[in-house]
Amino acid sequence: MISVRNKFVIIPVFLSVVFGCIKTVRNEPVIYRDLHITNNTIWEGNIFIEGIVTVEAGAVLTIKPGTAVNFIWQDVNDDGVGESGLYVFGALNAKAEKNDPIVFSSGRSQDKNLWEGIYFIASEGNPNILSYCKFNNAHRALHSHFSKVVLENLIFSDNSRGFQFQESEVGVKDCTFKDNYSALRFRDSKAEIINNVFINNYSAVHAMRSDILLKNNVIKNNRLEGLRLKECKGNISGSEIMNNRQGVLFQESEVGLENNLISENAMDGIASNNSKLTLRKNTISKNGGDGISLNQTEAVLHYNNIESNKKFNLDNNGPLQISAEDNYWGNLNENEIGKTIEDGRDDNVSGLVIFKPFSGENHE
Repeated sequence: MISVRNKFVIIPVFLSVVFGCIKTVRNEPVIYRDLHITNNTIWEGNIFIEGIVTVEAGAVLTIKPGTAVNFIWQDVNDDGVGESGLYVFGALNAKAEKNDPIVFSSGRSQDKNLWEGIYFIASEGNPNILSYCKFNNAHRALHSHFSKVVLENLIFSDNSRGFQFQESEVGVKDCTFKDNYSALRFRDSKAEIINNVFINNYSAVHAMRSDILLKNNVIKNNRLEGLRLKECKGNISGSEIMNNRQGVLFQESEVGLENNLISENAMDGIASNNSKLTLRKNTISKNGGDGISLNQTEAVLHYNNIESNKKFNLDNNGPLQISAEDNYWGNLNENEIGKTIEDGRDDNVSGLVIFKPFSGENHE
């Protein structure tokens, strides 16, 4: 029942169903074709997947450190997206080590969309835990629906989408997202995003209708917004959001920001529409548009450094009065500070920005 072809061991589908638990042998490449895993299973060595491997409900797939999981190119519908992938209804345990990572890739080139991805579907029992893994060349490297997923020390590169999830409970910690089209995208979820790096992606972090804790992240050199939140609630702290097309965009969200550096973005540092914001001890400087642009937004700003932005340090486009006392504006002259703030004093329509008293020195 096991045949050897071109130095690969071919595992037929029915073998996994009957015997359930399969342990691969290190350094002996194995191909799985359209496999259904029904019992706890261990993979190690060189694994090749052609088609879809499914981890059924109740089963746990454990992948050992140093394993290479290669998804063979398959494009039956000729849409340019690889169709080999891994579907997890049970649970996936892929905990590796820094010097012995698990690698998920096409094994063929650095192009995107060469394999479908790993999908967590209704995997809400034990959390799926992945650490020290690398994901390359996928359409959606990881995709979660109604699942619990914990990611630590992962690297996502050259994927169309790095990690996409909805209706899930997710932790993302100490991960790197680079050179993806979309790094992190989610909706209707609870997410803790801590100590990650998002660099050189087209889109970095995009969320909708979610509860978010975003702490100590570096979000740099992304070609759209560094962070885009719509109908979200949460807190953003200790993060660097720099050199993106736009720093942060809020739409219909309620968010607190503290101790962030939002600087040198090509457009606005922060742009907000119909939202409620609290800003404290942030530095918002040297952005190519406004430092902060508010439209129909309720905002309270205290103890921030808001200076040297190209257009205005603060532009209030809505009718609400803005409480902005005790900030440092890069100048000690009240008239000069006023010139960097656009509000109802200029158009007789918008609400006033109350910026006095202001700080005479930079807040450390």
